[in-house]
Amino acid sequence: MNPSPALSKTTRSMPPRSAGLNRLNIGVKNSTSSLYFGPDSLPGSMDAPPAPPGGNPVISFEKGKIGMTHEYYPKYPIEYEIGLNTPENEIYFSWSVEFVGNFGYILVERIGAQEVSEIRLEDIGSARLARAPGSKFFLQVHPLNSGSAGIPAGYAMGDFFPNPFNPSTRVRFRLPFESVVSYDISNLLGETVASSADLSLPAGEHTINWDGRGDDGGTVGSGVYFLAFTARASGHGGDEVEGRYRAVRKLLFIR
Repeated sequence: MNPSPALSKTTRSMPPRSAGLNRLNIGVKNSTSSLYFGPDSLPGSMDAPPAPPGGNPVISFEKGKIGMTHEYYPKYPIEYEIGLNTPENEIYFSWSVEFVGNFGYILVERIGAQEVSEIRLEDIGSARLARAPGSKFFLQVHPLNSGSAGIPAGYAMGDFFPNPFNPSTRVRFRLPFESVVSYDISNLLGETVASSADLSLPAGEHTINWDGRGDDGGTVGSGVYFLAFTARASGHGGDEVEGRYRAVRKLLFIR
């Protein structure tokens, strides 16, 4: 899902203190940088410290910011690009996030318009990712409710866990409307190894489980696989942007 641009706000300078904000640590080789984010009654930003001699800050939000705040009750998804000024491919993320019932945070890796990985940031956690060539990372702020308790405001899909996996893995996804969903799992050659029929599901949170078996009932070989997921809101005809969703997730099966 491509979120709408952040609402236009007059920003203010944030104090050098980051107390009370969520934190995302990003490690590259022997260096770790921290980004800060969270809600504020007056959305603003925090400037990055001066760049090291002869270089730019390795990690920051857009326009060299290391801290961004947003409204307490965002009406639309907001997205901040994370600038990784490094050639390294292995990136280590850790986070400390205080759950707030009005919104949630998602770390997204994207190549062009295609999402290749997505991690929901909750509580305290960590993840090590092999960065895809040409990919960029974004921090997304998603409203969790659309006026009805427990009903997500938009489509969303988490990350597979565990991953790598054996014998099984799972991924959660959210539907803001009653929707028809389906998915295909393919190998690196683009060959479909497992697929689902069209399923009509109610609004809310659901789970896909995969035990590494193909449509023929046999266990697939070790390797990288991709799940392509689609959802179409029932009654929307699939033509309205808000009524259609597609996501791709990468899996590594080890026998």
